[in-house]
Amino acid sequence: MKTGKFYLPTNSEPEETEEICDKCNSPMVIKRRRSDNGKFMACSAYPKCRNAKSMPLGVKCPECEEGDIVERRSRRRGSRPFFGCNRYPDCEYLTNDPPITQDEKISTASSNT
Repeated sequence: MKTGKFYLPTNSEPEETEEICDKCNSPMVIKRRRSDNGKFMACSAYPKCRNAKSMPLGVKCPECEEGDIVERRSRRRGSRPFFGCNRYPDCEYLTNDPPITQDEKISTASSNT
């Protein structure tokens, strides 16, 4: 008897956003990756439009102060994530350390007093 892989049920309904696709002007939706269940934004017109973006982490870029920091992964398998500005290549800010949100800064500052 053959056995197959068992996958846990996921929320297959994408969440709507107010973002607009840069390529076709359709609304962007939030979806989940199968590999690690991480979130990303994709065009709702898929498969006609294959545009996708990383989810912003809610932290402004410290270098250009215009872009948002997003999690990225290199194309090599098993590589650690890194964090960079979503305005790349206009802003080339990169770091291996996860960004600290404003809420985390406030809670850290209040616990030190």
